Amino acid sequence: MNEKIDGKKSGADNFMAMDGKLFFTKRLEQKVFFVMTMIMLLAGVLAKIGLF
Repeated sequence: MNEKIDGKKSGADNFMAMDGKLFFTKRLEQKVFFVMTMIMLLAGVLAKIGLF
């Protein structure tokens, strides 16, 4: 049932809910933490130069 388009999985394959818990794929977790790290880095740079 899960169709791949151009070798990429659909968005529904990135997480699943089971027994009231939400489980993420390793790849999605890495992407989320990378984005959060970049946001914190940018906030730190802005704070250091006095704009934040």
